[in-house]
Amino acid sequence: MAHGVCSSSHNAVDFDGVRREGLKMSSIEDIRIKFPKELEQVLQFEEYPEYITVRGKNFLKTNDFRKVAAIVKGLGGEYKSLGKQSHFKVPRQTPQPPPTPKPEVNIDIIPLLLEVERDLEKSRQAIRRALDLIEKVKR
Repeated sequence: MAHGVCSSSHNAVDFDGVRREGLKMSSIEDIRIKFPKELEQVLQFEEYPEYITVRGKNFLKTNDFRKVAAIVKGLGGEYKSLGKQSHFKVPRQTPQPPPTPKPEVNIDIIPLLLEVERDLEKSRQAIRRALDLIEKVKR
């Protein structure tokens, strides 16, 4: 089945307009902004249907290579060691975390909380009485 990109939201959609839930299509710009400016300037990005490649315009210094590798790994990508064609490969479709369900407030919990609060106050009073008795015994 062929897939395209909905230009307004970058959500993956089938060409028949059916939304593919949980997937986001990344553009070069989506990937580029993940890199610090000084690092972005030494990199080149190429877009393919299923992935985006990231490679150094020139040989990357060890420290720069490590930074790029960490960012790419965080994006679900990997390094492809292919001699002069070596590059980092970042998938264009990245799973999106499911929305966090909002906790439901149950109105029946209020009487229970009031009861707990009453019990807590009784416990505080009992502790105060016990401390008073201890003070009397010490005298």
